[in-house]
Amino acid sequence: MCREALKVFASDFHPETALFCPMIDARRMEVYTALFDIDNQKIKETTAMIVKENSFDSFLKKAQVVFAGDGAEKCRTLLKHQNALFLDRFDHSASYMIDIVQQAYSNNNFEDLAYFEPYYLKDLIVTTPKRKI
Repeated sequence: MCREALKVFASDFHPETALFCPMIDARRMEVYTALFDIDNQKIKETTAMIVKENSFDSFLKKAQVVFAGDGAEKCRTLLKHQNALFLDRFDHSASYMIDIVQQAYSNNNFEDLAYFEPYYLKDLIVTTPKRKI
């Protein structure tokens, strides 16, 4: 997460111990999400999750959690813990990945596109419409 974006929080915000939770809206109360620390180390694997009031309690009891993305906006009314912080107007940009990409490039960590398989969180379920249009 861009450190510049974190400057919007009050002085009692502790980025060195906070966790960062990007969320992508997946319809209804479901989001695609993961948790990261300030050094972009994954704390919780990427998952599809139906958000409930206590979905992040174990993390919120220990640290501040910054929620961002279009999925976070719909969770704002549910997640009322004092350690739940919401980043407004977070602009998605590939520029935030520069450090991660540079490190992978420096380590010669490349994907072989001939054998690469995308990672889908959920199986595709194809249904036929009940009504004919």
